[in-house]
Amino acid sequence: NVLSNSGDDGISIQSPINLYNNTIYKVSDTGITLFAGGAGSVIKNNIVYGWGTATDDAIEGYRPIVKYVLATIDNNCWYSAEVAAVQNWFDNPTNNTFAQWQAAGYDANGLNADPLFVNATGGNFYLQAGSPCRDAGVDVGLIQDYEGELIPRGTGFDIGAFEYIGSSVSIRRRRRR
Repeated sequence: NVLSNSGDDGISIQSPINLYNNTIYKVSDTGITLFAGGAGSVIKNNIVYGWGTATDDAIEGYRPIVKYVLATIDNNCWYSAEVAAVQNWFDNPTNNTFAQWQAAGYDANGLNADPLFVNATGGNFYLQAGSPCRDAGVDVGLIQDYEGELIPRGTGFDIGAFEYIGSSVSIRRRRRR
């Protein structure tokens, strides 16, 4: 899935799901919100780029989940040029940096870097050749990306909705709806 310029949260999880290979761009609140019912969720290979303000976060959890221990969160890319905090726990008013997030045991293989989209402001969320998200994902059992391209290409799986298919391809077909 690709979510962009949302006036609220990017994705809210209220029951256990596998959240794989999404691109969330410029939401006005939290990128991913994990509610108590979302315990057991697996969150991997997602890009969250730009979220809310200094009081918002890329990922946020609500009680009574005990600090995300009941969710598996890894191989994601979190980036905001405006907001330094990556994670907040609802009952903890302290926003945490990416280093603190990793020290707590999450996203050991994750990134806190600009994913280098081709042209995000123009709605093109494909990865550039130099993207740190290329080959940085993990196999989650998917065989194609958001547009139906077979994955992986290269030496590994990419993070985000679109697999990098080469710099010679400037525009790919739009997803059929």
